[in-house]
Amino acid sequence: MSEAAAARLNFSSQYWTAYLNVSYTDSDRNVWHTERTETGRFGSGGPKPGRGVAVELLSATVRGDVASGDGYDRSGCKAPFQENYPSSEPWIAIIRRGKCTFNEKIANALALNASGVLVYKLT
Repeated sequence: MSEAAAARLNFSSQYWTAYLNVSYTDSDRNVWHTERTETGRFGSGGPKPGRGVAVELLSATVRGDVASGDGYDRSGCKAPFQENYPSSEPWIAIIRRGKCTFNEKIANALALNASGVLVYKLT
């Protein structure tokens, strides 16, 4: 194998892992939780530093979302969005997987000045 081919193979198999600190308050029991063992796997672009309050990105149009029971679309795919995110401080968009590409979800969140995006899968 040529050196150039080996370099391409080596580059395509690289990835980065991010350790997330997820902290929240259980309002029913008034208990503070912190979880530090969650990891994410990223492709060759690598993770970028980000910080801010976590905010679920909700479409302003009620869509009848059966999974959540409250009717909001959490996919991050269809604007306009609820203005439930801070305008004067960093925030991270929390978006449900599905209905459109990751690129569309990220582009929509970045257009609203999110400092980061976390996509989750409802199990």
